Amino acid sequence: MTLYPVYGTPCPRPGYWGWLDAFLGDHKPTPEADYHRFSGIGGSFISKDDNWKSALHLRDALDADPVTPTQSMRLGSALHNLVAPSGDAEHSYVGGPDCDRRSNDNRERHRVAELEAEARGLPIIAPRDVPTAEAMYESIQANDDAMDLLSGPTGMNAHGMTEAVLTWREHGVMCKARADRIVINEPIEDVILVDIKSTKDASKKAFEKSIRDYGYDVQLAHYRSGLMHAPVEVDWWPERLARHYRDGFPIVPSKAFVRCAIIAVENVAPFGCSVIWLNESWLERGDSIRMGRLSMLNRAERRDEWPGYPTSYDSEPPAWALSREDQLTKMMRELARVSV
Repeated sequence: MTLYPVYGTPCPRPGYWGWLDAFLGDHKPTPEADYHRFSGIGGSFISKDDNWKSALHLRDALDADPVTPTQSMRLGSALHNLVAPSGDAEHSYVGGPDCDRRSNDNRERHRVAELEAEARGLPIIAPRDVPTAEAMYESIQANDDAMDLLSGPTGMNAHGMTEAVLTWREHGVMCKARADRIVINEPIEDVILVDIKSTKDASKKAFEKSIRDYGYDVQLAHYRSGLMHAPVEVDWWPERLARHYRDGFPIVPSKAFVRCAIIAVENVAPFGCSVIWLNESWLERGDSIRMGRLSMLNRAERRDEWPGYPTSYDSEPPAWALSREDQLTKMMRELARVSV
């Protein structure tokens, strides 16, 4: 029993979709709609804790219809389009009509805008969100470190891919990823995976909590694994590429040479922006979580067994609860001593 493709049609054969093109200068970003048509477990799916609470929850998530994009998700898509090397407002989003849907005329205006967005493969965002998208984009542009990753020294035409799709099989599970940006420094011993995230708070303490809460470390570990597992087969070698390939497969750098960065930009004024480099401890944590989840899916699918929670279980106070109890006990003792 194979539950995925998740959201769509059979996945293309495993490979670096665009890796070779990046060196040749011909890579074009993969549209989001095209990516979602591919089957497989993607970075967003594997990093969402609610999908993995039990095998029963996992099957429900796999069977679910595609999520209708929220306005926040559309704003994020618009931002990604803006920061693409060829991005501009005209080709990044469709501005929705500034009206409600109460009258037939207004509903028709919304329908026309939605049809235009679908035909152009662009997100539709509310007029009130247009200044926000542009302010976030300007904040990224003002961050030199962020711009180095997006369009800086390495240069898009020769050594970078935007919205590149990777597909591979791991633990018997078809996987996929669509990296916001892959930067390839020559010699091919330094690869940087870049992810762009919008957030309410890009400060160090707050965003590190977001990394844990939203599974950003799991997502980037998934991308990195895709880079390790996705072969490309070609039977001709431009002279300047020959040193990067052996026997028809790319010579992939070890994990030690793949760095991961998140460009975090606030979606509220003053739209602060920072680049966060995830160290190996974050990525090992993320990889451990994703390996366990892929194993769960593989096991459930092979056995065609999708159990939910245990029918019953014993409970004892977890460590955090005991710690809080100790703190309360100490505080009560202090209060009692002071009151004497």
